[in-house]
Amino acid sequence: MRLPLPCAAALALVVGCTPFPDLDGAVSENARSAAFPTLIPLDGLIAGAGETRITPATTAGLSGSVAALRARAARLQRPVIEPALRARMQAALARRRP
Repeated sequence: MRLPLPCAAALALVVGCTPFPDLDGAVSENARSAAFPTLIPLDGLIAGAGETRITPATTAGLSGSVAALRARAARLQRPVIEPALRARMQAALARRRP
């Protein structure tokens, strides 16, 4: 039997035996005595969501953002130290080594 399986079983048993924390003291008296929030109907929100459509302007804006993000990703994938500078640094290190 592999070691991770018994360790996982022991961890599950230990976690199952942990006492549940006392959360009653974590709620302040102000929060306890506060009124329940007023609920409003969602009809207006749902109606407004149906009106949202993707337009050519939306597509153009997203295409511009995608192109900018891809260009940034390409810049981030370049080496931090340019190859010529890296070669100079390695040559200097090679000269310093005994």
